[in-house]
Amino acid sequence: MSRSVAVIIAVIIVALTLTTAGTGVLAQSGTGTESPPGGAPNPTATGPDPTVRVGLAIDRPSVKAGAGGPFELTDLSNEQVVATMPSGELEFTPAGRQIKVATVPGAGAASTVIGLFNGPLRLRAIDQTPPLGATSAPGGTSPPPLPPPAPNYLRPNGGPSYRGDLRVVVTAGGLLTAINDVPMEAYLYGVVPREMPASWAPEALKAQAVAARSYALYQVTGGKYSSQGYDLLATQDSQVYGGVDGEDPRGNAAVDATAGQVLTYNGQVIDALFSASSGGSTENAEIVFGWAIPYLRGVPDFDQDYVYYNWTTEIPLTDMQKAINDAGYAKGRLYSVSPAGTRGVSGRYTDVKLVGSFGVTTIKANDFRRLFSLRSTLYTLINQAEHWEDTPYPLGADDPVVALGAGGVTTQVKTGSLVALGADGRQAQPGAAVVLSRRLVPAAVSVDGHGWGHGLGLSQAGANALALSKGYSYQQILQYYYQGVKLEVK
Repeated sequence: MSRSVAVIIAVIIVALTLTTAGTGVLAQSGTGTESPPGGAPNPTATGPDPTVRVGLAIDRPSVKAGAGGPFELTDLSNEQVVATMPSGELEFTPAGRQIKVATVPGAGAASTVIGLFNGPLRLRAIDQTPPLGATSAPGGTSPPPLPPPAPNYLRPNGGPSYRGDLRVVVTAGGLLTAINDVPMEAYLYGVVPREMPASWAPEALKAQAVAARSYALYQVTGGKYSSQGYDLLATQDSQVYGGVDGEDPRGNAAVDATAGQVLTYNGQVIDALFSASSGGSTENAEIVFGWAIPYLRGVPDFDQDYVYYNWTTEIPLTDMQKAINDAGYAKGRLYSVSPAGTRGVSGRYTDVKLVGSFGVTTIKANDFRRLFSLRSTLYTLINQAEHWEDTPYPLGADDPVVALGAGGVTTQVKTGSLVALGADGRQAQPGAAVVLSRRLVPAAVSVDGHGWGHGLGLSQAGANALALSKGYSYQQILQYYYQGVKLEVK
């Protein structure tokens, strides 16, 4: 194990809360009993452990960090060690393009400014682990083993702790970003139990470890955050990473048992997407994202016992209208929403159609899901408490009125060019309110859905069911959910 793997540092991020919930479901543990496909032996890790750069705090006005034992601070602009501390905590604040560093005082003590530095700054705990063989006595006798050294980390105020190093950098906007540089396998220790309950079947945990490693390595080789100096976030925007606090011996065992193993397609590491539950069937990538990915094809799932296999929520039409207006998808009154576009193998649609005073427009079903924090992309939309609604306009107004014609074709007219006759046949006076349209609108929209997540790739609940009920090995689970892939060591 590398020195940085053995070292644990504490990172206290001001106003930072990391997502720590995984699927949140308990299941009985079990072990896959079938052999790997084709009887092939497991690949064995032989290469170096790549470093993963995890963005822990992005664009923050300050960052606090420290270690429970000795640590050093290095200015990476010139590789000079600028401070060595026996323990404690430092506060980093931006000062133009430089970084100001000061001690965080204890009770009754004053803060001391250490200096201004160009940065980036690296915080690294000094390894206190005894060297190998240090417990052996001269002459070949072996005294009782010494207790393991106290881990070198600190968690004041309940702050999270992390293995590896911490870098603090100044962003383009003059704020600070904290990045955890951590070896891949140590990173996965903090991911697997956060993404899948550690009580689930060991073979499912191994499948999760390989999927998480593949996803992370795919991001390391050029993910969407690389231009910002890190590879992944520690939240569900990438995959949930809890650091040392997120580790569990069962998750660590799954990582160790699959060390270095990744999934490849045509020799390239895949973007191994996964979700908690597909709701009965995973989906083809083009239905969710708009473009096809050969290894992300829909297959029947085995997640019927998942707690959120069925779910429902109701959204008032006024709240839906405000969110759609605020997000810029459409401006004006909302009258109805309905599934649209192509329907996939799981029943998911590609789009949602919006009808309103703005005419007709569409939004991607996955964007609609994110906008309203829906659990999955597999849902139906049901109008509730429909009622007739009149749309009055004052005669003589200069604002154009949008009228919907056959097939949803819109035209615009001005009420100033219209003449309205009352029941007595007399012309209404300018400024009088007249009803130009009447339509059936709901008071709310009920969203009835299945599963949790985008439904692409590995279904975590399905993987657990395959391991428990069918005795699938982790290799078989992975080859079921990812089409045409190989299990290799990178």
